Amino acid sequence: MDYKLISIDLAKTVFQVAAFNHDNTIAFNRKINRSALLNTLRQCELTLVVMEACYSANYWGRAIEKLGHTVKLIPARMVKAMLVGNKNDANDAVAIGETAGRPKVSLLRPKTVEQQDIQSLLRILEDADNELSTVARGFIQRLYEFQLYLNEQIDQVAQDILALAQAMPQYPLLLTIPGVGPIVASTLLASINEVNDFKNGRQLAAWLGLTPSQYSSGTTNRLGKITKRGNQTLRRLLIHGARTVVNWCDKKDDSLSLWLQRLKQRQHVCKVTVALANKMARMVFAVMSRGQVFDMNKACKMAA
Repeated sequence: MDYKLISIDLAKTVFQVAAFNHDNTIAFNRKINRSALLNTLRQCELTLVVMEACYSANYWGRAIEKLGHTVKLIPARMVKAMLVGNKNDANDAVAIGETAGRPKVSLLRPKTVEQQDIQSLLRILEDADNELSTVARGFIQRLYEFQLYLNEQIDQVAQDILALAQAMPQYPLLLTIPGVGPIVASTLLASINEVNDFKNGRQLAAWLGLTPSQYSSGTTNRLGKITKRGNQTLRRLLIHGARTVVNWCDKKDDSLSLWLQRLKQRQHVCKVTVALANKMARMVFAVMSRGQVFDMNKACKMAA
Protein backbone atom coordinates (compact mmCIF):
# COMPACT_ATOMS: atom_id res chain seq x y z
CA MET A 1 0.00 0.00 0.00
CA ASP A 2 1.55 3.25 -1.21
CA TYR A 3 0.45 6.46 0.49
CA LYS A 4 1.61 10.07 0.28
CA LEU A 5 1.69 10.33 4.07
CA ILE A 6 0.21 8.79 7.20
CA SER A 7 -0.92 10.90 10.17
CA ILE A 8 -1.37 9.52 13.68
CA ASP A 9 -3.35 11.03 16.56
CA LEU A 10 -1.73 9.48 19.64
CA ALA A 11 -3.67 8.37 22.73
CA LYS A 12 -3.18 5.97 25.65
CA THR A 13 -4.50 2.72 24.18
CA VAL A 14 -6.22 3.40 20.85
CA PHE A 15 -4.65 5.58 18.12
CA GLN A 16 -6.43 7.26 15.21
CA VAL A 17 -4.54 6.68 11.94
CA ALA A 18 -5.31 8.46 8.66
CA ALA A 19 -3.64 7.65 5.33
CA PHE A 20 -3.55 10.16 2.46
CA ASN A 21 -3.30 9.21 -1.22
CA HIS A 22 -1.03 11.10 -3.59
CA ASP A 23 -3.99 13.18 -4.79
CA ASN A 24 -4.62 14.23 -1.14
CA THR A 25 -7.77 12.15 -0.78
CA ILE A 26 -8.11 10.07 2.37
CA ALA A 27 -7.44 6.37 1.83
CA PHE A 28 -8.57 5.41 5.33
CA ASN A 29 -9.11 6.97 8.74
CA ARG A 30 -9.59 4.38 11.46
CA LYS A 31 -8.77 3.47 15.04
CA ILE A 32 -5.85 1.12 15.64
CA ASN A 33 -4.90 -0.46 18.95
CA ARG A 34 -1.59 0.55 20.45
CA SER A 35 -0.21 -2.98 20.10
CA ALA A 36 -1.14 -3.16 16.40
CA LEU A 37 0.27 0.20 15.29
CA LEU A 38 3.75 -0.91 14.27
CA ASN A 39 2.44 -4.03 12.52
CA THR A 40 0.02 -1.86 10.52
CA LEU A 41 2.81 0.47 9.41
CA ARG A 42 4.99 -2.47 8.37
CA GLN A 43 2.42 -3.30 5.72
CA CYS A 44 2.70 0.18 4.16
CA GLU A 45 5.26 1.37 1.65
CA LEU A 46 7.88 3.61 3.18
CA THR A 47 6.45 7.11 3.44
CA LEU A 48 6.18 10.20 5.62
CA VAL A 49 4.52 9.63 9.01
CA VAL A 50 3.45 12.73 10.94
CA MET A 51 2.27 13.16 14.53
CA GLU A 52 1.45 16.02 16.88
CA ALA A 53 4.53 16.89 18.93
CA CYS A 54 4.38 15.61 22.51
CA TYR A 55 6.66 13.66 24.82
CA SER A 56 5.35 10.21 23.84
CA ALA A 57 5.55 11.13 20.14
CA ASN A 58 9.33 10.93 20.44
CA TYR A 59 9.13 7.30 21.57
CA TRP A 60 6.76 6.32 18.78
CA GLY A 61 8.75 8.36 16.28
CA ARG A 62 11.93 6.41 17.04
CA ALA A 63 10.06 3.10 16.85
CA ILE A 64 8.49 3.98 13.48
CA GLU A 65 11.81 5.23 12.08
CA LYS A 66 13.24 1.77 12.74
CA LEU A 67 10.70 0.44 10.23
CA GLY A 68 12.22 2.74 7.59
CA HIS A 69 9.54 5.44 7.52
CA THR A 70 10.38 9.14 7.75
CA VAL A 71 8.86 10.65 10.88
CA LYS A 72 8.08 14.32 11.49
CA LEU A 73 6.41 16.03 14.45
CA ILE A 74 4.14 19.07 14.20
CA PRO A 75 3.62 21.71 16.94
CA ALA A 76 0.18 21.35 18.50
CA ARG A 77 -0.77 25.01 18.01
CA MET A 78 -0.39 24.65 14.23
CA VAL A 79 -2.60 21.56 14.15
CA LYS A 80 -5.35 23.32 16.09
CA ALA A 81 -5.59 26.00 13.40
CA MET A 82 -6.30 23.36 10.73
CA LEU A 83 -9.05 21.51 12.61
CA VAL A 84 -12.35 21.46 10.72
CA GLY A 85 -15.59 20.41 12.42
CA ASN A 86 -15.98 19.05 15.93
CA LYS A 87 -12.91 18.03 17.87
CA ASN A 88 -12.65 14.24 17.80
CA ASP A 89 -9.98 11.67 17.03
CA ALA A 90 -10.93 11.28 13.35
CA ASN A 91 -10.91 15.03 12.67
CA ASP A 92 -7.69 15.46 14.66
CA ALA A 93 -5.91 12.84 12.53
CA VAL A 94 -7.02 14.59 9.32
CA ALA A 95 -5.94 17.98 10.70
CA ILE A 96 -2.47 16.60 11.52
CA GLY A 97 -2.07 15.28 7.97
CA GLU A 98 -3.32 18.48 6.33
CA THR A 99 -1.09 20.62 8.53
CA ALA A 100 1.96 18.66 7.34
CA GLY A 101 1.26 19.83 3.80
CA ARG A 102 1.29 23.51 4.63
CA PRO A 103 4.37 25.25 3.15
CA LYS A 104 5.24 27.36 6.20
CA VAL A 105 4.83 24.66 8.85
CA SER A 106 8.05 23.63 10.59
CA LEU A 107 8.30 19.85 10.87
CA LEU A 108 10.46 18.48 13.67
CA ARG A 109 12.41 15.26 13.99
CA PRO A 110 11.78 13.02 17.02
CA LYS A 111 14.20 13.54 19.89
CA THR A 112 16.80 10.91 20.63
CA VAL A 113 16.85 9.06 23.95
CA GLU A 114 19.87 11.13 24.99
CA GLN A 115 18.04 14.37 24.25
CA GLN A 116 15.11 13.23 26.35
CA ASP A 117 17.52 12.32 29.15
CA ILE A 118 18.81 15.88 29.21
CA GLN A 119 15.27 17.23 29.05
CA SER A 120 14.27 14.99 31.93
CA LEU A 121 17.11 16.34 34.04
CA LEU A 122 15.85 19.88 33.40
CA ARG A 123 12.22 19.24 34.28
CA ILE A 124 9.91 16.64 35.78
CA LEU A 125 9.20 13.65 33.56
CA GLU A 126 5.81 13.87 31.84
CA ASP A 127 5.08 10.37 30.60
CA ALA A 128 5.58 7.09 32.47
CA ASP A 129 5.54 5.08 29.21
CA ASN A 130 8.69 6.55 27.69
CA GLU A 131 11.90 4.62 27.18
CA LEU A 132 14.14 5.07 30.22
CA SER A 133 17.89 4.90 29.94
CA THR A 134 20.40 4.60 32.77
CA VAL A 135 20.62 8.38 33.10
CA ALA A 136 16.83 8.75 33.37
CA ARG A 137 16.56 5.93 35.89
CA GLY A 138 19.29 7.51 38.00
CA PHE A 139 17.50 10.85 37.88
CA ILE A 140 14.23 9.30 39.06
CA GLN A 141 16.06 7.42 41.82
CA ARG A 142 17.60 10.67 43.09
CA LEU A 143 14.18 12.33 43.11
CA TYR A 144 12.77 9.40 45.07
CA GLU A 145 15.59 9.50 47.62
CA PHE A 146 15.17 13.27 48.01
CA GLN A 147 11.45 12.78 48.63
CA LEU A 148 12.22 10.19 51.31
CA TYR A 149 14.65 12.65 52.93
CA LEU A 150 12.02 15.41 52.96
CA ASN A 151 9.46 13.03 54.44
CA GLU A 152 11.89 12.14 57.22
CA GLN A 153 12.50 15.82 57.96
CA ILE A 154 8.77 16.55 58.04
CA ASP A 155 8.17 13.61 60.38
CA GLN A 156 10.97 14.77 62.68
CA VAL A 157 9.64 18.33 62.85
CA ALA A 158 6.12 17.00 63.50
CA GLN A 159 7.43 14.85 66.36
CA ASP A 160 9.24 17.85 67.87
CA ILE A 161 6.07 19.94 67.67
CA LEU A 162 3.96 17.21 69.25
CA ALA A 163 6.47 16.69 72.04
CA LEU A 164 6.18 20.36 72.97
CA ALA A 165 2.39 20.44 72.63
CA GLN A 166 1.82 17.27 74.66
CA ALA A 167 3.38 18.95 77.68
CA MET A 168 0.60 21.57 77.68
CA PRO A 169 -2.50 20.68 79.77
CA GLN A 170 -5.01 21.85 77.13
CA TYR A 171 -3.59 19.61 74.39
CA PRO A 172 -5.56 16.41 75.28
CA LEU A 173 -8.74 18.47 75.72
CA LEU A 174 -8.50 19.85 72.19
CA LEU A 175 -8.09 16.35 70.75
CA THR A 176 -11.62 15.51 71.93
CA ILE A 177 -13.09 17.98 69.39
CA PRO A 178 -14.16 16.32 66.09
CA GLY A 179 -11.81 17.33 63.30
CA VAL A 180 -9.02 18.43 65.64
CA GLY A 181 -5.96 16.22 65.42
CA PRO A 182 -2.41 16.59 66.76
CA ILE A 183 -1.31 19.15 64.17
CA VAL A 184 -4.44 21.29 64.51
CA ALA A 185 -4.27 21.13 68.31
CA SER A 186 -0.58 22.09 68.29
CA THR A 187 -1.22 25.00 65.95
CA LEU A 188 -4.08 26.22 68.15
CA LEU A 189 -1.89 26.20 71.23
CA ALA A 190 0.90 27.98 69.38
CA SER A 191 -1.41 30.64 67.90
CA ILE A 192 -3.69 31.52 70.82
CA ASN A 193 -1.80 33.14 73.67
CA GLU A 194 -4.76 33.40 76.03
CA VAL A 195 -8.20 32.25 74.93
CA ASN A 196 -9.90 34.49 77.50
CA ASP A 197 -8.64 37.49 75.58
CA PHE A 198 -11.60 36.75 73.33
CA LYS A 199 -15.06 37.68 74.62
CA ASN A 200 -16.70 34.54 73.21
CA GLY A 201 -16.40 31.83 70.58
CA ARG A 202 -17.78 34.02 67.84
CA GLN A 203 -15.02 36.56 68.42
CA LEU A 204 -12.44 33.78 68.08
CA ALA A 205 -14.09 32.65 64.84
CA ALA A 206 -14.02 36.25 63.59
CA TRP A 207 -10.32 36.53 64.50
CA LEU A 208 -9.71 33.48 62.31
CA GLY A 209 -11.64 34.98 59.38
CA LEU A 210 -14.40 32.34 59.56
CA THR A 211 -17.34 34.72 59.97
CA PRO A 212 -19.25 36.34 57.06
CA SER A 213 -18.24 39.76 55.83
CA GLN A 214 -20.89 42.42 56.33
CA TYR A 215 -22.04 45.20 54.05
CA SER A 216 -24.21 47.82 55.69
CA SER A 217 -25.42 51.08 54.18
CA GLY A 218 -28.59 52.86 55.21
CA THR A 219 -31.34 50.28 55.42
CA THR A 220 -29.26 47.68 53.54
CA ASN A 221 -27.55 45.01 55.62
CA ARG A 222 -26.08 42.15 53.61
CA LEU A 223 -23.78 39.27 54.61
CA GLY A 224 -21.16 38.01 52.18
CA LYS A 225 -18.39 35.43 52.09
CA ILE A 226 -16.11 34.77 55.05
CA THR A 227 -13.62 37.56 55.69
CA LYS A 228 -10.49 35.35 55.58
CA ARG A 229 -8.78 37.66 58.04
CA GLY A 230 -6.40 36.59 60.77
CA ASN A 231 -4.28 33.46 60.96
CA GLN A 232 -4.41 31.89 57.49
CA THR A 233 -2.62 28.68 58.50
CA LEU A 234 -4.93 27.97 61.42
CA ARG A 235 -8.02 28.79 59.37
CA ARG A 236 -6.88 26.38 56.64
CA LEU A 237 -6.21 23.61 59.15
CA LEU A 238 -9.64 24.01 60.76
CA ILE A 239 -11.28 23.81 57.33
CA HIS A 240 -9.29 20.66 56.51
CA GLY A 241 -10.38 19.12 59.80
CA ALA A 242 -13.98 20.13 59.17
CA ARG A 243 -13.86 18.61 55.69
CA THR A 244 -12.87 15.25 57.19
CA VAL A 245 -15.80 15.34 59.60
CA VAL A 246 -18.22 16.30 56.81
CA ASN A 247 -16.93 13.52 54.54
CA TRP A 248 -17.70 10.88 57.19
CA CYS A 249 -20.89 12.31 58.67
CA ASP A 250 -23.18 10.20 56.46
CA LYS A 251 -21.85 7.04 58.10
CA LYS A 252 -22.49 8.22 61.68
CA ASP A 253 -25.61 8.86 63.73
CA ASP A 254 -24.39 11.14 66.51
CA SER A 255 -26.11 14.48 66.92
CA LEU A 256 -23.35 16.47 65.21
CA SER A 257 -23.33 14.17 62.20
CA LEU A 258 -27.12 14.32 61.95
CA TRP A 259 -26.96 18.12 61.99
CA LEU A 260 -24.39 18.06 59.18
CA GLN A 261 -26.53 15.65 57.16
CA ARG A 262 -29.48 18.01 57.37
CA LEU A 263 -27.30 20.97 56.46
CA LYS A 264 -25.88 19.15 53.41
CA GLN A 265 -29.41 18.76 52.06
CA ARG A 266 -29.81 22.55 51.94
CA GLN A 267 -26.30 23.84 51.22
CA HIS A 268 -23.31 22.99 49.05
CA VAL A 269 -20.75 20.79 50.78
CA CYS A 270 -18.15 23.59 50.69
CA LYS A 271 -20.46 25.92 52.60
CA VAL A 272 -21.21 23.14 55.07
CA THR A 273 -17.47 22.61 55.60
CA VAL A 274 -16.81 26.28 56.33
CA ALA A 275 -19.86 26.42 58.60
CA LEU A 276 -18.48 23.51 60.60
CA ALA A 277 -15.04 25.14 60.77
CA ASN A 278 -16.76 28.20 62.25
CA LYS A 279 -18.46 25.99 64.84
CA MET A 280 -15.18 24.24 65.57
CA ALA A 281 -13.62 27.59 66.44
CA ARG A 282 -16.43 28.12 68.95
CA MET A 283 -15.92 24.60 70.30
CA VAL A 284 -12.23 25.40 70.75
CA PHE A 285 -13.12 28.50 72.76
CA ALA A 286 -15.50 26.52 74.96
CA VAL A 287 -13.01 23.72 75.63
CA MET A 288 -10.04 25.99 76.31
CA SER A 289 -11.90 28.57 78.39
CA ARG A 290 -13.62 25.99 80.58
CA GLY A 291 -10.78 23.49 80.71
CA GLN A 292 -13.21 20.67 79.94
CA VAL A 293 -13.40 17.96 77.31
CA PHE A 294 -15.64 18.43 74.29
CA ASP A 295 -19.36 17.98 75.04
CA MET A 296 -21.34 16.77 72.02
CA ASN A 297 -24.71 17.83 73.46
CA LYS A 298 -23.62 21.41 74.11
CA ALA A 299 -21.93 21.62 70.71
CA CYS A 300 -25.10 20.55 68.92
CA LYS A 301 -27.10 23.16 70.82
CA MET A 302 -24.63 25.70 69.52
CA ALA A 303 -25.00 24.30 66.00
CA ALA A 304 -28.80 24.22 66.05
